[in-house]
Amino acid sequence: MLQRVSRLPAQGYLCLADVLYNLERYQESLVFINKALELDPDNIDACLLKARLLDISDRADELYQFICSFYPRLKRDERVLCFAAFYAVLFWNMEQADYFLKKALKINKYSVLQNNFFYISLAANNQEGKIISFGAQALQNRDNNPAVWLALGNAYAVLGQNEAAGEAYETLSRLTEISDDVKLNWANVLIEEKEFEQAFDLLNQISDFSDALFLLMRDVLFEMQRAGRINEVREKAAFWRSMRPENPDVNYLCAAFLGEKTNEPAPLSFVKLVNEVYAVEQAERAADRKKYFGPDILDRVVQTLKLPIGRSMDVLDIGCGSGAAAAVLSDFSRPAGTLAGIDVSDIALDFAADKQVYNELEETDLVSFCSAGSEKYDLIVGLDSLFYFNDLTPVLTAVKTALKPGGFFIFTVRAAEKGRDFDLDIYGRFKQGSRFVSKCITAAGLDEKYQAEELLYKKTETEEIYCHVFAVQKKA
Repeated sequence: MLQRVSRLPAQGYLCLADVLYNLERYQESLVFINKALELDPDNIDACLLKARLLDISDRADELYQFICSFYPRLKRDERVLCFAAFYAVLFWNMEQADYFLKKALKINKYSVLQNNFFYISLAANNQEGKIISFGAQALQNRDNNPAVWLALGNAYAVLGQNEAAGEAYETLSRLTEISDDVKLNWANVLIEEKEFEQAFDLLNQISDFSDALFLLMRDVLFEMQRAGRINEVREKAAFWRSMRPENPDVNYLCAAFLGEKTNEPAPLSFVKLVNEVYAVEQAERAADRKKYFGPDILDRVVQTLKLPIGRSMDVLDIGCGSGAAAAVLSDFSRPAGTLAGIDVSDIALDFAADKQVYNELEETDLVSFCSAGSEKYDLIVGLDSLFYFNDLTPVLTAVKTALKPGGFFIFTVRAAEKGRDFDLDIYGRFKQGSRFVSKCITAAGLDEKYQAEELLYKKTETEEIYCHVFAVQKKA
């Protein structure tokens, strides 16, 4: 192809490069860009496109050298300055980015106000107010620039001006095909505005499944449930499941919204995602001793069992989260024992590590970890960490494998409605009845030594979460 178009001017090669760039054929695009720059080294559009191509190709050193080569010659062009501001932002040099933008505005304000890099740089520096002000000026001269409408939509959304954000995204969708990221942002705005039907339809247009899509679709169903639109929630949950039949997370959550009974535990991918999302919130709740009573419950159980303090036990905290039980458990592992913690959330484990009490912390699921640790621990504790299991027999069997003969396992489960074996709530969490749990304990071959019902935490001033507390022992 190069031989056939060997007599093109620089702009011809740039056009070919631009086509290939939009087809995501980046290496081929780079060939034509280099040809254009051979003929016209100061072609600004070619320079900017080559820089983007080097960035996409992760050729950071080449990119830096290339920018250094053309910037001194072309720094009087506002497009180059906006581009330089964008890359300054990537390196968190906000002061330099601001300098470049101010300089660009002095050179050609009209052009700058239509430039995508200008708005991206302002957004990265949390200058949403400026985006709205400059965007309004840009629309006076040209009201059909998608880059401006996108910047305005995102800025309004960040500032909580949801109606204005929705209008901006609506206009953007009429001007161009919007990306999945924009659809996600727009759906979030619609949820805030309680436009659930529109949000649901918008999210269903996204073909590529992602964690962000899953969480937003879940939020739509949650908010509709809170609004009392139960029949519509079930209708949409059934439809969503039919659209994603191969996805275990969607199937599991939709079963919860549909009120279906299942003996299957939550998919590990679901557990990991939810725990990552709520890791900070859970850490804050666990630190509030006026609302969360897990450590107090644990303290009462170990006193009732008369477990010896300071005997160098090997202790395991399963689903340790941010380490709410660490202070109580460390009394049993000192002076020479080990206190280990496991959780599926690396964010939660970071909080636990900050307590500087655990000897070992590992990101893993409790069943596989305990199944692999033959008779290693004197004491295992699971505070509010088993609610993604219905049948507790596999969990208890795995824990039994990890316990030394005579070792104890202390755990809590969310309390089900009176007389029921178990319930699955719309959050995908199981609640169990005490008799059902006792059957699981017997099936696993463990001895039940303690049982009580306790207030686990106060979710709100009027909503309290109760749990069943058990202590079981492996036969000596």
